[in-house]
Amino acid sequence: MTAGAPPDGDFGFRERRAGGLEARGLADEHGAARVLFRLDPRELSCARDDPRALHPIVERRAAREPVLIEVAHAPRITLAPLAEQAPAPDCVVARLTSCISEGVRTDEVTFFSDGVRLHGFLHRPDQASGRRPFVVQGPGWMGLADAKLYQPYHDAFTKAGFAVLIFDYRGFGASEGDRGTLSPAWQLEDWRNAFAYMRGRDDIDPGRGAIFGSGGTGGGNAILVAAAEPDARATISQVPVADGSDWLHRMRQEHEWVAFLASVDEDRRARASTGKGTSVHPREGIMIETAERRATAVKADVDSRIPTSVPLASAQGILDYRPIDVASRVRNL
Repeated sequence: MTAGAPPDGDFGFRERRAGGLEARGLADEHGAARVLFRLDPRELSCARDDPRALHPIVERRAAREPVLIEVAHAPRITLAPLAEQAPAPDCVVARLTSCISEGVRTDEVTFFSDGVRLHGFLHRPDQASGRRPFVVQGPGWMGLADAKLYQPYHDAFTKAGFAVLIFDYRGFGASEGDRGTLSPAWQLEDWRNAFAYMRGRDDIDPGRGAIFGSGGTGGGNAILVAAAEPDARATISQVPVADGSDWLHRMRQEHEWVAFLASVDEDRRARASTGKGTSVHPREGIMIETAERRATAVKADVDSRIPTSVPLASAQGILDYRPIDVASRVRNL
């Protein structure tokens, strides 16, 4: 971006070789544009794929950094100066005034699950009034709340008048909790607490809530939550894992399966004897990575932000994972 004042509040993006981004804008008294802050590759990806994702990024920065900020220009995002006076030479101050994507409002929210603060995105029709029906989604296997894969579903739900909450499980994304721990039992509890959080909001109709899960354990968890949650009125389970043991078995040749089970058993014995176990990559040591899977990855935008090492003990939770056993208990009205 060249020096000189751009239109009020208009910021441009300039990529850097490191893969980050600088937000530059309102010229200072010397006519030179100043850098507000740099977006890291994750934030850049979010901003490109869904401009609404920039809003919570801005909010997080504003919460922990003095004075500055709020940040940058992207398609369908409007900025306006915070004050009439010219900004100081070393700091550009602007305010994110709207973040519009086809009539959808997105807010960053937090709630608690077993005392752990979880983070999520709440998408709502921008012009909605009164209490809205709602959908709660937990990500699929190694997914995150801001994955672009889920965007079309959220758009469809909000266009139909639903509020949509998608959140990160504990230990993942912007949620608190132990990093690198995969626990279907914890995820189930997180999802139920997300549902309870939505039912407690003043702008939500607590009697019209639905469960949506897509992909692997996302679809499987939706079945588990729906079977356990009496207040869910509808359930959508897309491409679920119905039997975790069968899921992991089908990825492997028979000799690989036997070796995998032996490694899980050996790890259990080691943990019982020494208190220490083995860590593996979740997509290579629990799942089996293949060239086909790499070529058809649908979560490439979040791959750099998921744990690359998890306890092999996590595999036992997947081996015992059987949503199929409770599917008959799902009774939505």
